[in-house]
Amino acid sequence: MGSSGINAEYMGSSGINAEYMGSSGINAEYMGSSGINAEYFAEPDVRGKPVLIYANKQDLPMALKPGQIVDKMGLHAVKDNKWFIQSCCATTGAGLYEGLDWLHNQIRGE
Repeated sequence: MGSSGINAEYMGSSGINAEYMGSSGINAEYMGSSGINAEYFAEPDVRGKPVLIYANKQDLPMALKPGQIVDKMGLHAVKDNKWFIQSCCATTGAGLYEGLDWLHNQIRGE
């Protein structure tokens, strides 16, 4: 992921562009002001692509829960993308493979 841990992009040799994001340890004000919201999904490089969002740091009591992330990012308004929020803990690996499995299945069209 990028140095901020918020947004990264992968372009496979097949030209499939899969977006993924992670870190729910950031505060709600930052998430709302960072440009990571429903408008992000309207960008030409992102529109129509599957988006995996990792709700990381779920081992910490102050981490945003997936439902809070949906609300803060305005994901209910996203209609052109399939998106999925996976709770995870990067330090233990919990939830990481489940998110990648979802993304893999979306790219394969399953």
